[in-house]
Amino acid sequence: MNYLVDTNIILDIALERTPFVDDSTMIFHIKENENINLYLSASSVTDIYFIIKKVKGHLIALSFLKD
Repeated sequence: MNYLVDTNIILDIALERTPFVDDSTMIFHIKENENINLYLSASSVTDIYFIIKKVKGHLIALSFLKD
Protein backbone atom coordinates (compact mmCIF):
# COMPACT_ATOMS: atom_id res chain seq x y z
CA MET A 1 0.00 0.00 0.00
CA ASN A 2 1.20 3.54 -0.76
CA TYR A 3 0.88 6.60 1.46
CA LEU A 4 1.71 10.26 0.92
CA VAL A 5 3.26 11.66 4.10
CA ASP A 6 2.22 15.16 5.08
CA THR A 7 4.96 17.74 5.54
CA ASN A 8 3.93 18.29 9.16
CA ILE A 9 4.59 14.63 10.02
CA ILE A 10 8.23 15.06 8.98
CA LEU A 11 8.51 18.40 10.76
CA ASP A 12 7.09 16.88 13.95
CA ILE A 13 9.98 14.42 13.93
CA ALA A 14 12.71 16.81 12.77
CA LEU A 15 11.80 19.54 15.22
CA GLU A 16 10.70 17.15 17.99
CA ARG A 17 7.37 18.93 18.29
CA THR A 18 5.42 17.74 21.28
CA PRO A 19 2.93 16.19 21.63
CA PHE A 20 3.02 15.06 17.99
CA VAL A 21 6.51 13.59 17.67
CA ASP A 22 5.60 10.20 19.18
CA ASP A 23 2.64 9.61 16.88
CA SER A 24 4.57 10.84 13.85
CA THR A 25 7.50 8.56 14.62
CA MET A 26 5.12 5.61 14.97
CA ILE A 27 4.30 5.83 11.25
CA PHE A 28 7.90 5.02 10.39
CA HIS A 29 8.03 2.15 12.89
CA ILE A 30 4.90 0.69 11.30
CA LYS A 31 6.52 1.00 7.87
CA GLU A 32 9.41 -1.19 9.02
CA ASN A 33 7.02 -4.03 9.92
CA GLU A 34 4.45 -3.69 7.14
CA ASN A 35 4.58 -3.80 3.37
CA ILE A 36 3.91 -0.10 2.77
CA ASN A 37 5.60 2.65 0.81
CA LEU A 38 5.84 6.21 2.10
CA TYR A 39 6.18 9.14 -0.29
CA LEU A 40 6.74 12.89 -0.04
CA SER A 41 5.76 15.45 -2.63
CA ALA A 42 8.64 17.31 -4.25
CA SER A 43 7.48 20.60 -2.75
CA SER A 44 7.46 19.02 0.72
CA VAL A 45 11.20 18.42 0.55
CA THR A 46 11.98 22.08 -0.03
CA ASP A 47 9.42 23.19 2.57
CA ILE A 48 10.94 20.82 5.14
CA TYR A 49 14.45 22.09 4.39
CA PHE A 50 13.54 25.77 4.76
CA ILE A 51 11.56 25.29 7.97
CA ILE A 52 14.25 23.15 9.64
CA LYS A 53 16.91 25.63 8.47
CA LYS A 54 14.98 28.51 10.01
CA VAL A 55 14.65 26.74 13.37
CA LYS A 56 17.85 24.68 13.66
CA GLY A 57 20.24 25.88 10.94
CA HIS A 58 21.49 24.88 7.51
CA LEU A 59 23.75 21.96 8.48
CA ILE A 60 21.12 20.29 10.64
CA ALA A 61 18.53 20.68 7.88
CA LEU A 62 20.86 19.07 5.34
CA SER A 63 21.80 16.29 7.73
CA PHE A 64 18.18 15.49 8.49
CA LEU A 65 17.21 15.32 4.82
CA LYS A 66 20.19 13.12 3.94
CA ASP A 67 19.21 10.59 6.60
